[in-house]
Amino acid sequence: MSVNDKPISLLAKDSCSELARLTGDWFLKKLPNVRIHLLKGEISKNVFHDIIAVKTGAKVYLIDPTVWQFFPHQKRILIKITSCLDTALHHAAKVYGGKWVLSEKLTKDICRRERARWREIVLSNLSNVRRKKT
Repeated sequence: MSVNDKPISLLAKDSCSELARLTGDWFLKKLPNVRIHLLKGEISKNVFHDIIAVKTGAKVYLIDPTVWQFFPHQKRILIKITSCLDTALHHAAKVYGGKWVLSEKLTKDICRRERARWREIVLSNLSNVRRKKT
């Protein structure tokens, strides 16, 4: 997949933390009773990745808004539905490799204060990609 001749894997690069948080923020707005956890993986030395776990009732939805960095032909951001956060962490390690931990819990208050900064970082990263040749 590509956007304006740039592969989506390149466009998603370096923005996984911010896009995971912005996606979590969106879920918190749409579904106020969910709990959002940021999962951080150290996939290899100096290679980190962030995804979210959306917990609602007895289900945990493992979501990667920048999945294309690792799986360029993936058609959806839903990675797996599990029954608990421990299983979600285990599955993240199985899919991406490396060591995964619960990094933080997102709340409406955090998201409201930080949203503009996350967007600025994503836009800056996109601007940098646009200037580079692929």
